[in-house]
Amino acid sequence: MQASIWEDISSTFEFIFFEALPRFWQGLLMTLIIAGLGILIGFCLGILVGAGRGFGGKFISKLCGLYTEIIRGIPLIVQILIWRYAFPGLIKSITGYDIYGPFMNPGMIATIIAIGLNSGAYQAEIIRAGINAIPTGQTEAGLSVGLSKKQVIQLIVLPQALRHSIPPLINEFVIVIKDTSLALAVGVTELTSIAQSLTSDAPGQVFTIYITSALIYLAICTTVSFLSKFLEKKLKIAGYGTQKRRSLL
Repeated sequence: MQASIWEDISSTFEFIFFEALPRFWQGLLMTLIIAGLGILIGFCLGILVGAGRGFGGKFISKLCGLYTEIIRGIPLIVQILIWRYAFPGLIKSITGYDIYGPFMNPGMIATIIAIGLNSGAYQAEIIRAGINAIPTGQTEAGLSVGLSKKQVIQLIVLPQALRHSIPPLINEFVIVIKDTSLALAVGVTELTSIAQSLTSDAPGQVFTIYITSALIYLAICTTVSFLSKFLEKKLKIAGYGTQKRRSLL
């Protein structure tokens, strides 16, 4: 009986290290590429849209607000399907041109675009909240010493707003990493897709496969969270935040 248990444990470890992990590594690379590019696109959009909402005129502010409301109101999986099937199909029916081309990975490109646009809407709101947290007196002081509005935004407000927004931004980055699993719906061989294919090849190891994939996601997200605490401590703005309260009990 004990020999049988040890044989099962041994075979499980052999499966994890010699079959599962090499394939998971391929999926992990794809996951990190999609997450990294999606975060980068979202961050650039977040700064532009957040600044547009905070400092743009009435029209620009409403336009940026419309973007965030529409994107946040549509499930991400639906956005991925739109960019993979609906939008390319519409363009091809009108122009006869395949926007993804024969040498691209359409599922990966669609996922990156959808995640970037979706994350951009959420990051824009985070950055807008960071901008609103900066006292208006700093803006007035910058204008009073001869800085233009653009210089005040670039040199005074945005740097502080970004530092103030580090914790929620990192939380959004963690969400993006987990959202890459939705690329499974359009045939991208990322981490979750690899896990699903492994269960087909080794149906007796389903529990092991999904637990291993969960631990990989956990390790990535925990690492990002740890880095966020380090950055938050390094870039903390003096005078902001609350000190830890003593217990009254």
